[in-house]
Amino acid sequence: AIIAAMLLVSAFAARIELTKTNTEKKMVTHLKESFAKGNIKTISHDELLRSSNDVPMTTNLDNLVLTDHPSIPLENFEDLQYYGAVEVGSNADSYNFVLDTGSGWAWVSAKGCDNCPGENRFDSSKSTSFETTGQRKDLSYGKGFASGPISYDEFYMGTEGSTHLRFIPADKSKDMEGTKADGIIGLTPVSTGGEELFVDRLHEDGVINKREFTTYIGKQDEQSYIDFGANEADTSDVTYIPLSKLPGTRELIYWSADFDSFTVAGHDLDLTYTSTIWDTGTSLIGFGPSDHKKVVSGLANGKQLVKTSDGFYGVGDCSDASQIDSLDLTFNGHEISVPSDEFVVLLPEDKPEYCFFLLFEINLPGALLGDSFLRDLSIIHDQEEQRLGVFPKKTAEDLIKESA
Repeated sequence: AIIAAMLLVSAFAARIELTKTNTEKKMVTHLKESFAKGNIKTISHDELLRSSNDVPMTTNLDNLVLTDHPSIPLENFEDLQYYGAVEVGSNADSYNFVLDTGSGWAWVSAKGCDNCPGENRFDSSKSTSFETTGQRKDLSYGKGFASGPISYDEFYMGTEGSTHLRFIPADKSKDMEGTKADGIIGLTPVSTGGEELFVDRLHEDGVINKREFTTYIGKQDEQSYIDFGANEADTSDVTYIPLSKLPGTRELIYWSADFDSFTVAGHDLDLTYTSTIWDTGTSLIGFGPSDHKKVVSGLANGKQLVKTSDGFYGVGDCSDASQIDSLDLTFNGHEISVPSDEFVVLLPEDKPEYCFFLLFEINLPGALLGDSFLRDLSIIHDQEEQRLGVFPKKTAEDLIKESA
């Protein structure tokens, strides 16, 4: 069972501690199966960059405001690893939620839904505070979806109080069984599809003192958490990054920001898009098709490129992740490095000869930065000022100790 505790951090602030499951990422399993088939072929860098896109790019992005995770491959939903417990309903039953900065709606698997994810089911008949509008809402997550009646009920933040939130008790679901969470609580900075934002409601009901939350995604042996309310740590060395719209969209949708530079081994990759989405609901890092190939080529850095029959890229004559350079992104003058052990898989496992890259193609004009990028970073999500605040990476562990 997934266990998470909710602790008081300071006045008008509440913490949800996150638990990481030990299940292997589906994409890693897929890679190992692909490698086991054999048929590993070598390709040149020119051949890689000339190859046709495996994922067609969307030409009209206006419809992004109507969906939660447009065109994100299902594997990334099933890669979700971090869960927190929140109590719902007048009987305050506990459910495990993905706290997802990449979507807006809150929903939970409902009683009678056989295909819904998670082990627990919300039973509206047991909650005297439950209300339903009868109007249905479909939520799309790539190939998967969840659907149910738009409803209202109490969501409790431990002893700090509760908020009466609009949410979906999902009675239908498809292709979302890969996660062990019972649902999702969306944490996007703006409402674009009729949802009530969780952070807005907490603030309006006096549970927190500011429309802000701070995330920390730790390593396997570290506690990950989300603190709701104003961050009361010393923020004098925080780098603030203004949010920006994705190219082709009419309005701000995600916690998205433009990078100043993207380099590998000191070389600027000159990617097509500078937009990025910072998403706690995704484990890995994804790029649009053309940029994905540029990143793969940059990481290979002259080494022999290889490709499996299922489209996984890597390099040969590589027995340690340290032989691959980090991904270095700069935002508002602040550099964030993603070490290679976050996205490199060594194969075969008993005597590695190849380094494969766990980077996926995505149908978006920019990069999707999941937990591989967010790891070890304390990040303020400021909805009022529409900005992200990044603490220096070297102080992240100290910040956990100070705020615990």
